[in-house]
Amino acid sequence: MGRELVFRKSEEDTKNDRIEALIAEVIKRLGDAQIAVLDPLKDGPKDANEELKLAKAESKDKVELAKVPDCQSQPALPKNLDGLGDDSHALDLWIGLGGRIPRWRRGVEINFAAYSGGYPNAEDAVYAARQLNRAALYWNSLRVGVTFKWVGRLADAEFVLGYSGDQGNTVARAFFPNANDLNNLFVYKRAFDTDTKPVMWRFFLHELGHVLGLRHEFARIEGGAVQWGPDDPLSVMNYRTEAPMITAQDIASTKAFYNYNGASINGVPVQLFVPDN
Repeated sequence: MGRELVFRKSEEDTKNDRIEALIAEVIKRLGDAQIAVLDPLKDGPKDANEELKLAKAESKDKVELAKVPDCQSQPALPKNLDGLGDDSHALDLWIGLGGRIPRWRRGVEINFAAYSGGYPNAEDAVYAARQLNRAALYWNSLRVGVTFKWVGRLADAEFVLGYSGDQGNTVARAFFPNANDLNNLFVYKRAFDTDTKPVMWRFFLHELGHVLGLRHEFARIEGGAVQWGPDDPLSVMNYRTEAPMITAQDIASTKAFYNYNGASINGVPVQLFVPDN
């Protein structure tokens, strides 16, 4: 299994310079189709309000899963970048939370893009991107303190959705707030199974929770986590036999988290980030 790769920072160039360097390198090694992203105007929903209405209607459904998904901490590269390898000079390793509580600055917009390649077929790429966008619209409607936006240019994105093949019982994997130029949100083969595909967007609700800085509801077992708000076994950040869904407690706790102005929580420093969209 490969490691997760992100861009190195430098004071001598801009994010756009670094993204363009990566794009040029991928095109040289793999071809331009492997770094192409979907266009939200062409590939996204025609009416965002109608999409949100559908999401809110479906959010009331209890959907039983064939098997409770697993958590994964070290993904491979997206399938469209297979062959790039770990030796690219434009890439480096990012791991861990480093004894801090990462959070985006309140009021920011977090842009995301979606690779068009690497999936078993082109329709899967569009489907996954639309499902992620639906989850983003749902989070946006809750007004927790930050918003998400689907963009059609890699250099304008804080993170990019990519397919990373078969990772067993894992549906998807995201990241926590950080200062990287570009992060990966991975979707896996399990997300396209018959029990998960119709509600893929609800798993993306969980993953976007990580992007917001939320740990698993069972993070006390994982270690390195600070509890925020009361226990909520039905939290979108919990794993259970039903497809995840945001609860009233999730909304209240996330809003409180993003309204918090203190320098630390339980002695752990809060570190604020601003996306470099």
